[in-house]
Amino acid sequence: MSNLSRKEQAEASREVIIESSIRLIAKNGLEKTSFQMIADDCGLHQTTLVYYYKNKRNLYRECIMVILRQSDAAIHAEQVAGLSGIQRLEAYVRRNIKWAKTSPAEAQMILLLYYFGSNDPEFQGLYRLVKDQVQGKLEAYLNQAIDEGQLSSKQQDVHKTADLIHSQLVGLLVNGLATGRIQSSSEKRLFADWMAVFRALTGL
Repeated sequence: MSNLSRKEQAEASREVIIESSIRLIAKNGLEKTSFQMIADDCGLHQTTLVYYYKNKRNLYRECIMVILRQSDAAIHAEQVAGLSGIQRLEAYVRRNIKWAKTSPAEAQMILLLYYFGSNDPEFQGLYRLVKDQVQGKLEAYLNQAIDEGQLSSKQQDVHKTADLIHSQLVGLLVNGLATGRIQSSSEKRLFADWMAVFRALTGL
């Protein structure tokens, strides 16, 4: 890093810290992961982590924001024009399953936020941000499907249906990560499990 400017060195250090933090927190949990463990893992002094983040909760928030930016960029890059609402919804679910299989530590971090958001006031705002982003996408896909005649507007409460789809997707990922099915089962099999519930919810 000696040839980098001070700003570039700081950015490089933050990237290393975030990468190590995601891996260690996903493996050990937030409370059991110390600044010293992270510092040892990425070859930095503990004081460097304290300087940048003050405490583990600030560091965890930054990890979540980095994961969201990276996952949104990946999803945007894979978007295909001309898809129907149902096809966009299916593609979104497939991408989430693929993401959980290829980036299980990041998936664990997001699911940990769902746990924190349910019982820790400090994380409820961040949890709501994540949930609202997902909810908004699902509602857009469902509304498009209704406009295209793929779903009946009389049968669908879009907000409620999107919330149920979201909960079912989260449940699929939680169960898959906890039992190892995310890694052991094919993406096709996991998607089929989700699709069976989706058809029951929408009458598709």
